[in-house]
Amino acid sequence: MKLRLVIVLLLLWLAPIMPLLAERELGHASPVPFSSEELQFIRDHRVVIVGGEMDWPPFDYVENERYTGMAKSYLDLLGQITGIEFKVVTGYRWDELLQLAREKKIDMLPILFKSDERSEYLHYTDSYLTVRNYVFTRSNEVNLKRLDDLKGRTVVVPKGYGQIDFLHKEHPEIGVLVVDTPLEAIDAVVTSRADALIENTPMISYLTKQNNIQGLVAAFPSTLAGIHKLHMATRKDWGVLRDILNKALKGITREQRDEITRRWATPQSFSRVGRGDEWKSITLDAIEVDFLTTKQSISACVDPAWMPLEGYEKGEHTGISSDYRLLFSQMIDTPISVVATESWMQSLEFVRERRCDLLLMSAETPLRREYLNFTTPYMTLPLMMATREESWFFSSMDELAGKRIGIVEGYALIETIQAQYPDVELVFTASIRDGLQQVAKDELFGFIDTLPTLGYLIQSEFTGELKIGGKFDIDWKLGVGVRNDEPLLLHIFNKAVNAIPEGKRREILNNWISITYQSGFDYSLMWKIVAAFALILAVLLYRNRELTAHRLEIAEKNLALEESNRDLSLQKEKIRHLAYHDALTGLLNRRSLVHRLDQAINLASHHNTRLAVLFMDLDRFKLVNDTLGHPIGDEMLKVVSGRLKLVLRESDIVVRVGGDEFVVMLEGVTKDQEVALVANKILTVIKEPMVIQGHLLNTSTSIGIALYPEDGERSSELLKSADSAMYLAKGERRGSFQFHTHS
Repeated sequence: MKLRLVIVLLLLWLAPIMPLLAERELGHASPVPFSSEELQFIRDHRVVIVGGEMDWPPFDYVENERYTGMAKSYLDLLGQITGIEFKVVTGYRWDELLQLAREKKIDMLPILFKSDERSEYLHYTDSYLTVRNYVFTRSNEVNLKRLDDLKGRTVVVPKGYGQIDFLHKEHPEIGVLVVDTPLEAIDAVVTSRADALIENTPMISYLTKQNNIQGLVAAFPSTLAGIHKLHMATRKDWGVLRDILNKALKGITREQRDEITRRWATPQSFSRVGRGDEWKSITLDAIEVDFLTTKQSISACVDPAWMPLEGYEKGEHTGISSDYRLLFSQMIDTPISVVATESWMQSLEFVRERRCDLLLMSAETPLRREYLNFTTPYMTLPLMMATREESWFFSSMDELAGKRIGIVEGYALIETIQAQYPDVELVFTASIRDGLQQVAKDELFGFIDTLPTLGYLIQSEFTGELKIGGKFDIDWKLGVGVRNDEPLLLHIFNKAVNAIPEGKRREILNNWISITYQSGFDYSLMWKIVAAFALILAVLLYRNRELTAHRLEIAEKNLALEESNRDLSLQKEKIRHLAYHDALTGLLNRRSLVHRLDQAINLASHHNTRLAVLFMDLDRFKLVNDTLGHPIGDEMLKVVSGRLKLVLRESDIVVRVGGDEFVVMLEGVTKDQEVALVANKILTVIKEPMVIQGHLLNTSTSIGIALYPEDGERSSELLKSADSAMYLAKGERRGSFQFHTHS
């Protein structure tokens, strides 16, 4: 009798936690909320047979008798997320793999293009990769530059490729040669049995390098199917597996995707130019090529009045930067257009607002780094000053203390001069011409800019009035400033800038400088200036020699100080983050909640709107900690946090208050039904089973809801009301929500 009583009591104690102790042998925690049907499919199909290609690098291929490639990297991550073992079989051609899939002898294909014919026997996942195809020809073929040039020619295609049906239906005027493998397709073009093949650059690069094949170039981007989206595909009767893969693919982080891309998207040997001077044919990797192809064209802004460096003439871009623009366009095989602006300040405004992609000629400053990245400088010019004819020559900015010196508004050196020479009174002008006119009228003592730009206007408009009256030890380092939300653009233009030989740079500069000074240059005046100031320069050199050691010492100390300040700033930022965020889940903490809630109440009061506070508590969470241990409980809290962020808007606030308690804040509430809908979403996603370290766990949450201003006009009142409503929900029926009532 006593034994029977003990058994009954033990069963009653275990009953509430039995759902939490249902185990599966997955051995990991997954933030992906699989449905009950999907979890059952995973239990029933622990091994899925995958058909892997032999020769489609870097995506899907065999090397040294081992299956590898980008698809393999994604399959490994999917295995970790789902617990499924993806067993890859190889040794078949692509057309044979498709037949095996049609006959359901394999369960899925890891990477392929979508086609109507294949959709009859395959389910496709959402796209997870994008690849750009090009038309490849022999390097000595100069007559194939667009699709129309392939009329009457032959394109070679491996068996099973969707291009075969597409070419037959849409372009019957193009002949098709079908071969067994991609390598045979390359051989067919190189040996002149075919005129072209259509493939992606990573695959062509890999096979040509591995087999030491030369004589193949990318002639032009393929327009047969444009940019292709790559998918996974499952057998038609396994739609549940397709749904599982879609959820798992979404669970792969951006960092993981970037790492796979960096690993497999190796630099290609194909220039986007293909022909011309060797240095003009820069090497771009597959990602950069795809980026430029997708972008199609690049927009640039320039200074409209900075000749001979850059400007407009009869509405057309001209000057040194126009030569570089044409050169860059040729090197990256992408059109670069100029967006017209009325001033340099407007050009800065346009590039900050992303109305143009880059500044062709710009110096780097801390303020500009907030919205631009900068290439290596491709031109360095000393800072010069224009003065009236009767003025002395100046060689140090210190000598200009207290004098009114003009500079065009928005120029990069303004920050440098103001920081290093605060006693110089800078006056901002709309243009160089405007500044020189003020110098000529004696409204400004001098005007600073570069030698080419000052000389250009002095000789054409101010001869006999103004002269070059100063040269300073400050350099204007000019490169390309590119928008910082497209980092690939920086990589591409850095490659172009660094590839230009010094001789070509001198040629461009001399072409414009010689045009600027070919008439009216007073060489006798130049030699008088040189003779008059030779002694001054000698004294300056002697003085600089004495100061060099002292400056180096100061520079080293400043560098050490900067490093210390940088380390201190990082430590402060880390401490600040920990002060306002939960260390376990990364969510905002209670301290942040009070601050955010007070702000939201002030805004709601000002705009006469409502907001909702949802106080939630996990049901039976203590049993998880007591029976399975705190590490399991911590993992459950992380999974719950991830699921909350999945169902909430970016503008919604989610906070871990402590333990298993969370608070969600919704602003801009108009109807109670909106809050109820969000609460139901939370209840649903929390009820989804979760797998943690081999345990299949189920839980639920109880939610209490308080509304501003009905349930309180202060943060403490709203939290108290929501907490009371939560305990009411927990008492009446776990896994439900309740609005606060005043009864």
